[in-house]
Amino acid sequence: RIFAVSHQGGVARALALGVNASRADLIARLDADDTCHPDRLRRQVMYLEHHPAVAAVGSAVALANLSPDAHPDRAEPSAPPRRIATQPVTARLVRYRLALSCCLIHPTVLMRRTAVLEAGNYSPFPAPHAEDYSLWLRMAGLCDPTPGSHAQLCNLPDVLVTLGKHDRNVSRQHATVQAESTASAARDAVLSLLNRQKPPRSRSVLPADVTSDALWALQRPHQARAPGDLHRAIKILLLLKKLTATEGGADGGEAELSIDADVQGRASELSTTAITTFQGEAESMLVWRAWLTTQQGQGGGDNTAGLRSLFAAMRS
Repeated sequence: RIFAVSHQGGVARALALGVNASRADLIARLDADDTCHPDRLRRQVMYLEHHPAVAAVGSAVALANLSPDAHPDRAEPSAPPRRIATQPVTARLVRYRLALSCCLIHPTVLMRRTAVLEAGNYSPFPAPHAEDYSLWLRMAGLCDPTPGSHAQLCNLPDVLVTLGKHDRNVSRQHATVQAESTASAARDAVLSLLNRQKPPRSRSVLPADVTSDALWALQRPHQARAPGDLHRAIKILLLLKKLTATEGGADGGEAELSIDADVQGRASELSTTAITTFQGEAESMLVWRAWLTTQQGQGGGDNTAGLRSLFAAMRS
């Protein structure tokens, strides 16, 4: 069935109408300028049949440039796919990463209709041009109004979709708004997690620390707006690691190692940005102190002298 909808309300409204009108238990997403692997739907259906606790499953993607003068609906790639974009696979890794950024690529997802409706369906508010990310957060129980649902979201490791990249992509036309919406949605998710902590609440991260600018810095360190945002970002990162560690999961040690590696990589990037981008030594020093926590598991004692020497060496 084909439904014609007005432009009012944009993509999010059209998606919500499609979900409401659907008669199927499973709903697949694909944009007109993307192509599916012939086996995509069979493999994802089988995965959901064998994993009833999983509400949605995505996949890795290939990215292909489309000819700039071609109509996206009928375009052919102008060159072979330029790179492969992989995503976290297991439910625990996806849950950790979702609090940082969108890690289910929208056109790859096959999802259960009931789970989408229980999470409130697609909505353009409060995340314009990031309606998918907002939905994943609500389905995973990381944001209100469904903080207790904790549906599992996963990705298959294989490339099952090729994304067509061109100047008319929403992600390019509305890149700034989409980025701001993603940071705002991530902020809401972290605040929700923080507020649901059992006593005693974390003393290292306060609700006032969880700002859109801090999440922006965590997602895009080199675009951080102030050194204080980098410091708040690294504290949020360590909190997310702690909260994820308490959840456990069937993927156990492997997930723990992956999360540790991700935390260390992000913390290193945040700390390097602090010293190379900002000249304010005091706040940059706080970022490096937090970075030491990711390396040693403890504050590492008084490392002020060593850090000052390191600062001087990097600046020279």
